[in-house]
Amino acid sequence: MKISKQMAIMSHLSDCQEMVDMYGDKERIRMRINFVKMILCDNILGVTTPLDHEYTTQELDAIWEETKETCGA
Repeated sequence: MKISKQMAIMSHLSDCQEMVDMYGDKERIRMRINFVKMILCDNILGVTTPLDHEYTTQELDAIWEETKETCGA
């Protein structure tokens, strides 16, 4: 299954909005926002991927792991 870069970004930002409204879990919100930043800055072979780029779930999982390593979780 492929997920567009734009959809991944919008989905995680929506999750952040819901977390703020329902839970106020600052650490989870911070990590989700950092994940979105990592997706926005993602590049392949030194070239930033366009917004219409599609990721596999495995690629998104790898970016999430990189986010945890970089930003701490």
